[in-house]
Amino acid sequence: MSTVSARALTLVGLWAAAGCGVPGRTTKVDPAKAFLAVSVGPRQATWTRNFNPLLPNALFPAAGGIYEPLLVYNRVKATYVPWLATSYAWTADNARLAFAIRAGVKWSDGQPFTARDVAFTFDVLRRHPPLDSRRVWDFLSDVKATSDAIVVMTFRRAYTPGLVLVGHQAIVPEHIFKDVDVTAFANENPVATGPFTVVTRFEPGVYELGRNQAYWQPGKPAVAGLRLPALASNEQATRALLAGELDWAGLFVADVENVFAARDRAHNRYWFPLVGNPVVLFANTTRKPLGDARVRKALSMAIDRPRIARDA
Repeated sequence: MSTVSARALTLVGLWAAAGCGVPGRTTKVDPAKAFLAVSVGPRQATWTRNFNPLLPNALFPAAGGIYEPLLVYNRVKATYVPWLATSYAWTADNARLAFAIRAGVKWSDGQPFTARDVAFTFDVLRRHPPLDSRRVWDFLSDVKATSDAIVVMTFRRAYTPGLVLVGHQAIVPEHIFKDVDVTAFANENPVATGPFTVVTRFEPGVYELGRNQAYWQPGKPAVAGLRLPALASNEQATRALLAGELDWAGLFVADVENVFAARDRAHNRYWFPLVGNPVVLFANTTRKPLGDARVRKALSMAIDRPRIARDA
């Protein structure tokens, strides 16, 4: 998910494909009937039921796995993957951007998904600036659905980097969100286009999301649902992973090769994605001595970057 930060994370998990055993289990796993136990940030001891993808405290995977975007940018391959939009096109002066909306997609309550839902979502962000986390209205001047199949975005200026920002915006259904206060709407029972739309269980310590039976991608998702236990810390998540209570997690595991992988070479895998956000030092340049560019340059030159890459 693009919404999951790869900063200082290792993606770790048990190899649980059909026909492969996992530690602590003696039977084969049928993915189509299994709930995948996952853990991603933020770490917290209890859950609050909120699946509104426009709010900053929405639960995973409200933006992405429940409510989907127009495009997905694949940072590994540096390509855009069509999602709720099948294509996009700029005008010659890069002042307007048009998206062709995927036909045949329905919200999980059976209502059709159209370009009007896209225009509505962006209008919500315009009317409620605190919800505009990507600041898209800094460069947009208008978003209109010219038909059920086309949405056109007009830019204040040529700004092609805005493609990924508008493309990744989770789209919400107009027929549900138009009658609520979006700034306070917890959206406890989501109506969405994504692969997981049914809240089959919700407790302070764990929640489960079941498969969208009408998902527009045939044969997906490959699992029956997701199970997300509340884990208060990175250490607690690591213990759950080592105990076989998690199938997949995004977290930092110190000495992951010996602590995790070596325990079961056949099933325990990990991946360091080479697309993470950079580690940044934020200097308060309004105070001495950090206000002096020469001091900041000296600090930068003193950082042992090869050692950081090797040890961390």
